[in-house]
Amino acid sequence: MMLRGNKFWTLLPDMRTGKTMMHRVFAAGGILYAALRRKARIAHSHRSPSLGCLAVVLFAFGASQFAADFASAQHLDTFEGGQPRWLLVESDCAAQVTGQEIGLTMPHSGRTSEIIELACARGTRAIVAYPIEPSLVLNEFRPRLWVRCHSGKMTFGVRVVFPQARHPVTGGRLTTILWGDSYTTPGHWQELRVTELERRLSAEVMRLRKLHSPQLQLDDAHIDTIVLNAYTGPGRYKIQVDDLDLRGLIALSAAGIPTPLNWRRRWKWREEMPSPEQAYWATVNRAPIWLEHRGESFPWIASLGYTGVVMNQLPASQQLADLNHSRLDVICPPPAQAMEFVESDLVAIKGWLVGAAMDGRQIDYARSQARQASQLPAKLARPLVGEALERHWQFARITDELMVAQPNAASAGGWQDRQTWLREKLSVVRPATQGWVSVNVDAGPALIGQAVAVRKALDMDESVNLTTWPMGARHNVISAIVAGARGIMMRSSEPLTATRGQQQAQIAAIRWTNNDLKLWGPWLAQGQALAPPQLNRSDYQAACLSVRDSRLIIAAVSVPESQHVLPATTGQPLQFSIPNAASVQQVFRLTDGKLQPVDADTSGNAITWTIERPRSTESFVVTNSPPVLAYVAKQCEQTVLSNAVDQVDIASESLERATRLIESRYAKAPDERTKMGAARHHLLALAQAQQRINTAQRDLQRNAPSAAINNSADALDLIHGVFFDSYQVARANLAAAQSSPFVLTPSSLHLHWDLAIACERSQWRDVELPGADFADLDRMLAAGWSQQRRQTDQATLAVELVPGSTTQHPRSTNGLRLAAYRQPGSDPISGGYEGALTRVRSAGIELPAGHLVRVVGTAAILKCD
Repeated sequence: MMLRGNKFWTLLPDMRTGKTMMHRVFAAGGILYAALRRKARIAHSHRSPSLGCLAVVLFAFGASQFAADFASAQHLDTFEGGQPRWLLVESDCAAQVTGQEIGLTMPHSGRTSEIIELACARGTRAIVAYPIEPSLVLNEFRPRLWVRCHSGKMTFGVRVVFPQARHPVTGGRLTTILWGDSYTTPGHWQELRVTELERRLSAEVMRLRKLHSPQLQLDDAHIDTIVLNAYTGPGRYKIQVDDLDLRGLIALSAAGIPTPLNWRRRWKWREEMPSPEQAYWATVNRAPIWLEHRGESFPWIASLGYTGVVMNQLPASQQLADLNHSRLDVICPPPAQAMEFVESDLVAIKGWLVGAAMDGRQIDYARSQARQASQLPAKLARPLVGEALERHWQFARITDELMVAQPNAASAGGWQDRQTWLREKLSVVRPATQGWVSVNVDAGPALIGQAVAVRKALDMDESVNLTTWPMGARHNVISAIVAGARGIMMRSSEPLTATRGQQQAQIAAIRWTNNDLKLWGPWLAQGQALAPPQLNRSDYQAACLSVRDSRLIIAAVSVPESQHVLPATTGQPLQFSIPNAASVQQVFRLTDGKLQPVDADTSGNAITWTIERPRSTESFVVTNSPPVLAYVAKQCEQTVLSNAVDQVDIASESLERATRLIESRYAKAPDERTKMGAARHHLLALAQAQQRINTAQRDLQRNAPSAAINNSADALDLIHGVFFDSYQVARANLAAAQSSPFVLTPSSLHLHWDLAIACERSQWRDVELPGADFADLDRMLAAGWSQQRRQTDQATLAVELVPGSTTQHPRSTNGLRLAAYRQPGSDPISGGYEGALTRVRSAGIELPAGHLVRVVGTAAILKCD
């Protein structure tokens, strides 16, 4: 080895021919470093060490070892001896190889070259191929080949493979050829090259997207073949090839990308046509996951696993370009009049938004928006999308896709009531639409306002986030899926950012949830809903979807009332039972991020299995189809590390909140010893949770993500137990969970005790509410009382003052009656989460900011018809 400046020169013998080949290796700032720097995006996770760092580590191993490893990626084939290398792989001229040898006739260098004799009819191409190890598409790679023929027109190139894309027509792997120089000196040796590979690839990617679809997944492209179009015209002729120079090639394996060791045997010019079953599971089938846009960057949104955004105004041209670049779709209001768009920008627009959170008063507005959209030019024709709070049947006839708004945590009733209502509304809209559901991923504006007020009153640190709860956001989405949603639109009161520790956990929960939705995509997108599994626990609900000889089972724990405090779930086994299929099928659990076989009893007419320590969400695939199993295994492998890191983050943040809760709950203890004794059970649970989190972090360090997921889930179960016990204690003092906004989410649960301690330093005092005696309507109106009515043809609405009867009830007082008198012959009036037909707003009360208000009243439903 000779050392010259910053370059290593090595003389390596060709083990096949004995020829000596000279290879140059750059120690720093050279080809490999540049390749690794540009290809850093191939890292499996944004938390993985960058490949730039990997390059530094490689250099640390020593110059000699590095030079030898790098030199192995260089290649110069001089065709001295051995078997012929080139293969005839494709033609449109009925080409045949009539002779092929390593011959002595006039080589370009050395003693021999490869001679190929072809017989061709009329056509345009006769492709001969030279397989190489899969390699990066880099400008530093400039393949060269010497050729000679008595005719011209031959063209030299490289084949590029797009591993993430399937050909839209054939269903096979998508490939293309980047062509370089053409042969123009008949009878003489000429060197052909392919240069500027990155520029050529960029141009080809644009051409393929325009030809097929802008949504093609053309990432991770690599070169696997050197090609020569050897067609020179009809007839029989010979071509000679010599001195193939592949120096500058960087194999995928050298950049840290897994490559099969037997790549040469696995190489194929054309893949076998996949069966319909294989093609389905190889195609991207996803239910749409939308985010209500609040100014977040589009690449950031895409990194969280969303398929698109919903915007409240028409995006500007640059925004459309950015959406396309980020591979995001958009739903937005239609333009008021025909506008000129860049045609490539229009691809991102997937629907026109005719209205959000619409009630009966917006029906005419939605119709006008629909008429406006129908008058746009044909190239702007898009499906109409809306979101409705009520009258779903009517809005579903106006729109092509209608989102049903999931009731939030502040709604009355229980989780089971919300699920029943949501399931009913989805059944109303589904004959005409897919069935999308809009879901809040934070506490909502009302609870946020209360949290901000109490933070000021108690002089709390503003960095403490009182309104996010990661597992509550995830539970809302999973609950919507179990109820029958086939698409999700998430909305938050604030932009999704990861600038604060507590919101990082919220982001982690969203990314984890979106990964699960992607995994379940084929069933959500095209699956048929079957009867839900029979469960042995009433605190779970489950759904079953079937597609192509496979079934997906999703189960979610229910919660008492309507709130976000999840109970611990591992204390009792969960048993599933579904009807048996015609053929024996295996049950696989997906919960821990891997395809885990489950022992199931298939002896009778049902398949029955039990999970001893169930999680708050469980999912299973029941199948014996190899394409299904291959799909699930691949998806799990792609997301298991990301999910593991996210769950460790969620568990760590939840532990901090639980610790804060215990401090508040037992703050009134007279001394530290009493406090520790009262909180002993909870402190022990939190200590065990910390141990589990520590173990999960070590699991990540030793690259065991499934174990990290399992330990994080155990930690979360312990933490949920602490929160849920505290919720039950706080709830016992309230008429309903909704009586206090601070018990609805674990992040604000500690305020229940903080406020109780603050109230002990003060006392309740009566505050007069003007007009609350319900005696004089004019005085009530003058004081500021008002009403809102949701008009309906089915009833006559009235607000009436009802005098008290002191003769019959000495303590009786006047009352206010809100009545809805049903019209004769009309249909029953639907109630529930759509909202009341009449709302009465009281007069205002002037109070100093930061005071806690308790409202006491008596209500009765006199008759329900």
